[in-house]
Amino acid sequence: MGIFSKLITNISSVAVESVIYTVCEWFQEPLKIAEHNRCEKSAYNVHSYAMESANKKHQNQIELLEKQIEIKERKQQLEIEKVQKIAQLNAELEEWKKDKAFERMQLTTEAIMRYQQQLTSLNVQAIQAIGLMQLDLKNKAQEMVYEKTQKYKRLQDDALKQCILEFEKIEDNFSNNARARDILYNAADKKLQNVIDTASAFLSELNADIIKLNLSITNLTEQGQRFIEGHLNNFYITQNLDIPISENEKQLK
Repeated sequence: MGIFSKLITNISSVAVESVIYTVCEWFQEPLKIAEHNRCEKSAYNVHSYAMESANKKHQNQIELLEKQIEIKERKQQLEIEKVQKIAQLNAELEEWKKDKAFERMQLTTEAIMRYQQQLTSLNVQAIQAIGLMQLDLKNKAQEMVYEKTQKYKRLQDDALKQCILEFEKIEDNFSNNARARDILYNAADKKLQNVIDTASAFLSELNADIIKLNLSITNLTEQGQRFIEGHLNNFYITQNLDIPISENEKQLK
């Protein structure tokens, strides 16, 4: 009887301890969930701040690039105004040439020829300047795309690492509670998907901005070049001179 009594006592003790442990776990479960939610909220706030900072920096860079385009456009306008002034002066000189007395002035005739040469040289320089502007702005736009792509890739990678850590915490803290694990896993999955979707949407927006900037740069270059070449062609037509053939036209022939 002594052995059975001792055995019953031990079994009762284990049962009581099991009940006490279960009750303690039951009371601690809301505390664990609350602590886990606080950690998740803190990590999400950090990531949201990083995304917001990156978005603001992107907008500032877009505005800076647009300002640079405006500056380049103003420089191009100055080049065009130079062409206009020389073309106007050339037209006035051609009117003066109609006077026979003026035609006898050899020095003035030589001056006209110099102005013609300057006009041709200015056209070449202006087109080269516009080409350099285009390359410079497009290079800056491409560099910004690469930088932003790498940055948002790092943000996505960080978010994935954070999600893995959250999964590990869930396994450690709620290994005995399948329902809590499912709820927290689902929340972590949604948060990770939101981060990836946000970064992908922003990269799409960045790509659209770059396409718009490239189109503006191309239009700016083409308009300036057509304007300058138009003035030069009018000059050669007025003088009954052969219009110079560009390198591209030579290759086509």
